[in-house]
Amino acid sequence: MKCPNCGAKYKGRKCPECGRHTDPKLEAQRNTKIALLVVVLIIVAVIAYNLIASMLYYNGLMDALHNILHS
Repeated sequence: MKCPNCGAKYKGRKCPECGRHTDPKLEAQRNTKIALLVVVLIIVAVIAYNLIASMLYYNGLMDALHNILHS
């Protein structure tokens, strides 16, 4: 078999030269795993941003309240 990516001749489902899968199921599974990882990383980043922003907001309110009460 000849690899459509690099042109190397090989037998099996994966090119030993470039690592490309010739089995569409394996390629689809790989793409699904990458997409899922990206989605999880985006969700974690959004949650972390919201937690940090909330913490900073409430710390600012507490500082303002402390200054008002002790002035």
